[in-house]
Amino acid sequence: MNEQRHKIETVAHSNIALIKYWGKEKGRDQIPLNPSVSFTLSKCYTTVDASITEKKGDTPTISLQFEGQKHPAFEHKLVRYFQKISEYLPEINHYDVAISSRNSFPHSSGIASSASAFAAFSQLIASMASRTLTPQEISHHARLGSGSACRSTQNGWSLWGAHHHFKEASNLHAIPYPKAIHPNFSRIKDSILIIDSGEKTISSTQGHRLLENHPFTKNRIRCAKENLTRLSEDLESGAWDTFGKMIETEALMLHAMMMSSNPSYILMKPDTLRVIEEVRSLRSAHALSLFFTLDAGANVHLIYPHHDEKKIKPLVEDLGKFCGEKKIIHNEIIT
Repeated sequence: MNEQRHKIETVAHSNIALIKYWGKEKGRDQIPLNPSVSFTLSKCYTTVDASITEKKGDTPTISLQFEGQKHPAFEHKLVRYFQKISEYLPEINHYDVAISSRNSFPHSSGIASSASAFAAFSQLIASMASRTLTPQEISHHARLGSGSACRSTQNGWSLWGAHHHFKEASNLHAIPYPKAIHPNFSRIKDSILIIDSGEKTISSTQGHRLLENHPFTKNRIRCAKENLTRLSEDLESGAWDTFGKMIETEALMLHAMMMSSNPSYILMKPDTLRVIEEVRSLRSAHALSLFFTLDAGANVHLIYPHHDEKKIKPLVEDLGKFCGEKKIIHNEIIT
């Protein structure tokens, strides 16, 4: 960077995991207990505007405004993140950084806002580096801020975590999904029903920590790996029915792990369960390829094929009656 002052804007999209990342290796920095697969969401993203000033010395100042407001807790987390990344890129210590960020969707409500945020921050840091970083390095840096963020530094389908069927896969960074994906899953649709836009009562960081002494952790790891193998077969063959049943199983297993933790907790709301029952009824009555998944929150992602959008979208809109703010975010995969 040649000038003394710089303005940089980065944008990164959230993602929805179909094989869920839940649990970290104890004592290691954001290393997942199991592999995960996700795709990026077109309408859910974080925008970061940064003003960067070169300075002498090696004690940077990092300030943050989120959606026009000071956010001390997140600013503190961001300072620690920059310190962590400076171990790999010490040159970022020679800048003062004033950041303003905003989301296109509710934050901290279980729509992976930390994923899009730290993916955007990792792209910002990449622009401050003295050399061109590889996609793997940017993903690695995002992972150190939020595990799922490593899947948001690239568009489309993403795989993170070691698995014996995917030799390219790594626990250190995400990669573009390396196997063939059937055209049936091109332009896959994801409509999010915002059941509750408030902040979760238990953060994902706390939830991951509870896996350390969970009685079902070993079986969860085994199931996640087996489910990934099955999902890869469905993605290759184009089988929507078995694909949909698998992603629903993964979503319910994620929440079962939360409910059986010690202490236990429930992030689903009554209307979350009502939507699940309605989706099952609609699928049975109309023979639709309409399925649900959940992230670590109350909001419901409805997953369906692009070629059935005209039939399914009106039914999805009707399910908006369960949304506290009557809000639905209609996404499709970014390719």
